[in-house]
Amino acid sequence: MSEPWLVLKFGGTSVSGRQQWETIVALAKQRLEDGNRVLLVCSAVSGITNALQALADDSEQNADRAIASILDRHYRL
Repeated sequence: MSEPWLVLKFGGTSVSGRQQWETIVALAKQRLEDGNRVLLVCSAVSGITNALQALADDSEQNADRAIASILDRHYRL
């Protein structure tokens, strides 16, 4: 029988910085050592879903500036 799949989903503040990603790596490695096949699912970084919603809701907003801010946040991460 094949090893069971274990889905680990992270988002928000749990993916907001290097230290958090190191924690995710450690958790995934431990689950692999426990004999699981690990599937990592990463959702939006903290605040990004709200920023995207605000962009969608506000047609008067400077879209280029808002998108640049969102991209910058990910590049810095």
